[in-house]
Amino acid sequence: MDSNSPAPGPDSRPTGKREQTKHQNRQTILTAARQVFAELGYGAATVRDIIRATPRASGPFYNYFKSKQEVLQAIQADSTLR
Repeated sequence: MDSNSPAPGPDSRPTGKREQTKHQNRQTILTAARQVFAELGYGAATVRDIIRATPRASGPFYNYFKSKQEVLQAIQADSTLR
């Protein structure tokens, strides 16, 4: 980081194209998971259900989360921050 760049704050958004895409992909998965959990319930929902609710293939899901439980934890953390 050069001396002219501001230090990233806790509320900073990704600035590079790749970082923005990663952030957007992760948010797409979380939005789909919220919808699926609301419709089916957490217990009945599967990772496949979440993936089907996104325009993405299954690969990106596993780049961000290892399991349905990790998705739920991310949703809870996001809700706590809000």
